[in-house]
Order: sequence, then C-alpha cells, then structure tokens
Amino acid sequence: RLRYVLSMFAAPEGEPAMLQAAAEKDALTLTNPGHGWLKLHGLRLVTPDGRADDANAGVVYLLPGATTRIPLEGGAAQYRTLSYNVGQNAYTLDLR
Repeated sequence: RLRYVLSMFAAPEGEPAMLQAAAEKDALTLTNPGHGWLKLHGLRLVTPDGRADDANAGVVYLLPGATTRIPLEGGAAQYRTLSYNVGQNAYTLDLR
C-alpha cells in the first residue's frame, strides 16, 4: 500500500521577497508575513566569508502568517545570509 500526500492550496502564491528569516542559537526561523503561501527549496546558509552550507530542509511550505523553525547542528550564529529558491527564481535574504 502506497500513501502519497499532495499539497493543495486555495489561496494565491505569496511574494517570495517578503520572507523573513532569523538565525537563532541552534535553528533557522522562517516567517511568511504575506497573504499567500510560499514553497521554498534549495535553502543554503552563507557565512560572511562566502561559504554556503545546505540547510538540509528539503522543500518548505509556509502558509500565510506561518512560522517554521529548522534545527541546525552546530548552530546558526556564524551565518549572515540565507539563499533560497521559489520555482526557478533565486532569492537572497540577510538574516536578523
């Protein structure tokens, strides 16, 4: 028996540039303050010297007003930037 979950959203897709991200002691927190859903992939955390590490988050869905927390081994303090993709488009965000 195979079970498959298909994501379906009635609301429109959100604006990817509205994403908010914060580096905490041991996690990355993502918040979608917009009115539409976001489907993020390819999350990478970048250090001030340009080293990019995969956040190992897979695909992240954020509904309007939702916040998610992604645990990070080794902490998040050394990271300054988050890069992520929505569809074929790439975005970069400074971490708070």
